[in-house]
Amino acid sequence: MEQIVERIAVTGDDLTPLQVLRYRFLRAEETDAGKRVRIGAERLALSSGEAVRPLNGSEFLVISTGLVRR
Repeated sequence: MEQIVERIAVTGDDLTPLQVLRYRFLRAEETDAGKRVRIGAERLALSSGEAVRPLNGSEFLVISTGLVRR
């Protein structure tokens, strides 16, 4: 299961407003002490689903196209 942790407003190269979403993977499991949720890795993607990688505090690289979103 995934959870959206953060929404980051960015602007595309053509000045289109976009959102970068920070997702966190979660895994629910039953233990002797009851139900527990394990927190896993995070990933970044545009709201359209395209994967992005952070370049610095305000820039992101869209992996499939190579475009930087600010």
